Amino acid sequence: MPYDDRPRNIGTSIVQRTNIRSMIFRILYKLWTFLLPSFITSHFGADEKPSIVHSTAWLDGLRGWAAVVVFFHHTHYLFFNSNDGWHFNEKAVQLWRLPVIHSVFMGHTAVSVFFVVSGFTLSLQPVKLMQNGDSTKLFSILSSAAIRRPFRLYGPLIVSTFLVFMFGRLGAFAYSETYIAGFLAWSEYHYKIQRPEFWLDFWLWLKQTLNFCTADIYHWTTPMAKAYVWDPHLWTIPVEFRCSMTLYLTQLAVGRMKSRMRLSVLIGLTVLSVFRDWWGIQLFWAGMILCELYTLHSSHAVRALPVTSTTSTIAQNRIPFIMSALHAVNLVSAFYLLSIPEVGCDKTPGFIILCNNLTPSGMSHWWPVAFRFWAGVGAVQLVAGVALSATLQPWGRYSLASLLSKPLSRYLGSISYSLYCIHGITNHTFGIPIWYAVFEITDRGRGWYIGYFISMTFQTVATVWLSDIFWRVVDMKSVIMAKRVEEVFLGWA
Repeated sequence: MPYDDRPRNIGTSIVQRTNIRSMIFRILYKLWTFLLPSFITSHFGADEKPSIVHSTAWLDGLRGWAAVVVFFHHTHYLFFNSNDGWHFNEKAVQLWRLPVIHSVFMGHTAVSVFFVVSGFTLSLQPVKLMQNGDSTKLFSILSSAAIRRPFRLYGPLIVSTFLVFMFGRLGAFAYSETYIAGFLAWSEYHYKIQRPEFWLDFWLWLKQTLNFCTADIYHWTTPMAKAYVWDPHLWTIPVEFRCSMTLYLTQLAVGRMKSRMRLSVLIGLTVLSVFRDWWGIQLFWAGMILCELYTLHSSHAVRALPVTSTTSTIAQNRIPFIMSALHAVNLVSAFYLLSIPEVGCDKTPGFIILCNNLTPSGMSHWWPVAFRFWAGVGAVQLVAGVALSATLQPWGRYSLASLLSKPLSRYLGSISYSLYCIHGITNHTFGIPIWYAVFEITDRGRGWYIGYFISMTFQTVATVWLSDIFWRVVDMKSVIMAKRVEEVFLGWA
């Protein structure tokens, strides 16, 4: 019988080795597809359904590009003092500091765009229900949104700051810290171990994170960006959460009002918030106002004017031209205000009159008042202009709303929150050493801009790639988790 058993054992071993190789291949393939960006792997799926582009897809695109501006800002100011405007002093003479162009590097004004877009987006469904008079469904929607919001916002934040804690313990930021003092233009934000013992450091992270998420963000005695050491870039998230909950409360209060009364109340609240310096909720309320106007316009069919003469035809053709001209002026004005320098706008040519003479009085503390106010005005103008561009027929597919609805813009909108959460980590792990190595080759004098372009390209590609992974692993899962938590709460007997 041994003679008969031998071939059977050999065959079994061959099958086992084949299964092991197949398993290893499957694991490597899954790891490879996991590491690849989603916009690449999506083309490999045979049953991949084409994505539906909604009429408000431009909101996602606008959010995505605002996140890119924040990333550019936090990367740019490591090497340039980008907070100063053109000719603020004798050193601020670079062309990228000029008005309008400077908006590409102004992350703080991009935050204002974030808030207006959030107010618009969070109001879309509730406002439609208000206009339809469906109070029952409105209450259900607001209840669901209020339950899910903290898990949706704070889930990725907790994970990303925990990564900061772990990377700090592993020494991932140590190499960058050696260059911060002498090499970088901006050295306020450091990522490093806070306590020598692991559990003391972990307890400090947990305590400060919980305090950060529940802090009274309207009465900071010191800037929260400095107080939260685990990632100062995320200072806007508690502001976003509080403004979201305040917006839900506002929607509940005005839900049964007619559109005219609702708009009157919202405008009154927004004006009040300007003089009370409630800068965050001011932008959320402004976003809801724009959403109300946009929804009203979309719900009414545009009636064509009867053409009875050549004069009527000429008059009818002038209307789109005039609207397009006003639209272009509004957008240029918006980008002009979004380029307002964070520091010394009252002494920067082009903004002196705005900051010294036209800023509402009674606004208070913590940040340059004029900068914050005019950045908010520019953000409202930009969102309003993009919403309007969707209805301007002469521009068609070249309108700003159409461009913001393209696949690249929608993709950036998908990963925007992940990009916002982890770009500080990428800057302070491999980002700074890469920039230093490139500048050592290209020279910091004549070859500065060449080194800047090479380093920024590499840093952008790597950060977007890691943001894509974080989006799939953490951000999308936080959405599912928020939904599951809501089901548990509502199904609890």
